[in-house]
Amino acid sequence: MQRGIAAHPIAHEWPWHGLPRQRYIERMISTDAHVRTPLLTLNIRAARPSDAESVATTIIESRSAFVSFAPMAHSPEDVHRWVAQALIPSGSVAVAQVGGEIVGVCAVDIEDGRAWINQLYVKPAWVGQRIGGRLLRAALQTLARPVWLYTFAENQGSRRFYERYGFVAEAFGDGSGNEEHCPDVLYRLDEHADAYEVSDEPNRMQLDAIHAYLTRSYWSAGIDRERVARAMAHSMNFGLFHLAQGTETQIGFARVVTDRSSFAYLCDVYVHESHRGKGLAKRLLDHILKHPELQTLRRFLLATRDGHGLYAQIGFTPLAMPERMMELLKPERPG
Repeated sequence: MQRGIAAHPIAHEWPWHGLPRQRYIERMISTDAHVRTPLLTLNIRAARPSDAESVATTIIESRSAFVSFAPMAHSPEDVHRWVAQALIPSGSVAVAQVGGEIVGVCAVDIEDGRAWINQLYVKPAWVGQRIGGRLLRAALQTLARPVWLYTFAENQGSRRFYERYGFVAEAFGDGSGNEEHCPDVLYRLDEHADAYEVSDEPNRMQLDAIHAYLTRSYWSAGIDRERVARAMAHSMNFGLFHLAQGTETQIGFARVVTDRSSFAYLCDVYVHESHRGKGLAKRLLDHILKHPELQTLRRFLLATRDGHGLYAQIGFTPLAMPERMMELLKPERPG
C-alpha cells in the first residue's frame, strides 16, 4: 500500500526531533483538541487500537465517495487488517471524534528527513464541517517544514484544499508510481509558505485584532471594543486567517447583518495592509457570497469610499433606483 494515494504502512523509524511517536501525537492533539463550532464539539485525539474498525471504515467510505475514479488497489478486508496491524500501532495517527463517532483521520510520517501527510480522510456525511482543516492544522503545527504529500491529479477538491493551506505542486506523475496507476501530484509546503483560510467559526474570531483595525478605519474611527463585540454578536462574522509556523493570526474580517432570507448588509470589510495584493479580499468576499444561508437574498447592500472596483468584480453595482433609498444618518456615533 502506497503513500498518500491509498493506505501506506508507516516506517518503523520516527526521527521527528527525537520524540517517540506517541509523544508526537500528544503534542499534535494538544494544540487543537475539543474544537467548538456552532453545530458540534470536535475532539482531536490519538488513535487507539479500539478505533481500528472506525478508522478503516472512514478511509474506505471517503475513498469510495470522492476518489471513485481510482478504485482502491486493496480489498476492504486488507485495509481493515492494515489499519489494525500497521497504521494505528505506528502511533502516528490522529482521529477527529464527534460524540462517540470517529469522523476523520490523519496520519503522518517522517522518512529520510522529510515530513509527510500520508492519510487525511473525512467521512462523506461530515464533509463541509471543516474537520479536514482542523486535522491538517493540528499536524502542521508540529511538523518541521517542508511538508510533503501526494494526491491524485484528478481530485480537484483535494488539490484546492491543500493549496488553500499553502501547498505548491512540486511534480506531476503519470501514475506509474502508485498502485492505482492514476496520475498524481506531489505537493510541498515550504517553511515560509503563506497559507490563508476563510472561516465563519465564531470561536476563531480574534476580537482584539478586529477591534485594533476597526478603531483606526475611516468608517469606525475610535469605536470601542465593547461596541465591536456587540455588533459581532448580532451578525454573521467571517474571518481571514494567516497560518504560519504553527500560529494562526487574523488578518481580515467582514460581517453581514441579515435576516438570512431576503436582505443583507455587508460591512466592516478589511484585509490588513501587510497582506494586501494577494487577492485575499476577493477570496473573503467569494466565501461570503457562497454561504448557504445567504443564497435566497433579494438585496445585498454595502457602502464604500474606495472599494468600488473590488466589489464590482463580484457583482455589486450602483443602486438601480437610488431615488427609492433613504437613510437616517447619525454620524456622531462611530460605526
